[in-house]
Amino acid sequence: MAEKKNCRGKYYDPRMETFSVLNPGSSVSELYTLQVPFTMNMTVCRPGDDREMLSFVSLVPGDTRVSRAGYGELPVSGEPVLHRHDCFELMFVLEGEVMQLIESGCYRYRPGDVCLHGCNTRHSEELTTDFRAVFLMFSREYAASLLEGGIGGELGKFFRYNLSPKAPPEKEYLDFTGMGEDAHLPAAKLLDQLAGEIVSARPGWQWMAKGLIFRFLSELGDKRRYCASRITLCSSADEFLFQRISRCIEQSGGRISREELSARLHYSSDYLGRIVREHTGMSLLEYGRSFWMKEAERLLLTTDRSISDIVKSLGYAGRTQFYSLFRQKHGCSPQEYRDKGGEPI
Repeated sequence: MAEKKNCRGKYYDPRMETFSVLNPGSSVSELYTLQVPFTMNMTVCRPGDDREMLSFVSLVPGDTRVSRAGYGELPVSGEPVLHRHDCFELMFVLEGEVMQLIESGCYRYRPGDVCLHGCNTRHSEELTTDFRAVFLMFSREYAASLLEGGIGGELGKFFRYNLSPKAPPEKEYLDFTGMGEDAHLPAAKLLDQLAGEIVSARPGWQWMAKGLIFRFLSELGDKRRYCASRITLCSSADEFLFQRISRCIEQSGGRISREELSARLHYSSDYLGRIVREHTGMSLLEYGRSFWMKEAERLLLTTDRSISDIVKSLGYAGRTQFYSLFRQKHGCSPQEYRDKGGEPI
């Protein structure tokens, strides 16, 4: 492992061996240009440690480059400088809490959370919390090759849209939230394997690395493990959180408790309930039930499954509760709704 020391107060950032920077220091136009097909780095932040507040680990073929800096050695003080890339950047939080500045907002990410930026969003990480996070960067050409390999779902749409020459320069990113406390562990294991392949630089490591990146992205696209939200940056912080709430409830079919949602999104259930009420006028329970009802309506109209089977698959305690809620909304029984093809009775 190679470690370069800071000399004469000048901070050495090993990431700069794979990037060039245009307009450094400008929060309006600082641009990182990737010089390689992809790169993998780790950032460790320990604000309470004046001597080693920030550490960067850059993985390069056959080596690991490390740099550590105390608070006084960092190149700028105060607010981090927002920057853009000419590539895609993915952040995967391993431990702690990352406060990421994205344009005019500040967003919180916890272990297992993932954020994928395109080329148009200005962003940076606050150095105010303890965290350890991995950053993967893909050139546009490398992302295109991953698409050819079959990346689909929200990831495929995001890559395809941002790679299109006709795409307007919208500011957006993909946000991924784990569907359980341990949902992120398979993806984290793949990152460990990817790091090993890069550092080993054994024959064929580029192909092994690409396969591991593909598998890692496929894990993020697995709806059993991750909930993906496409965020446009006309959204406020509350709108951003509401989109995350909605995606988690939708992917669970409305069958997620207040406690589970709170644990997944790292906010109190009361606060999540307030966000939902502000955007929908419904309680968190009512909003969750609305997704139940949509799925029930779909199953009644598009399948020949029995109503008992539908009730069971949706997780209702019994037919009585389901019938009561259904009649309350539609003014008819589920069977009458099916017979009329969903038309009002």
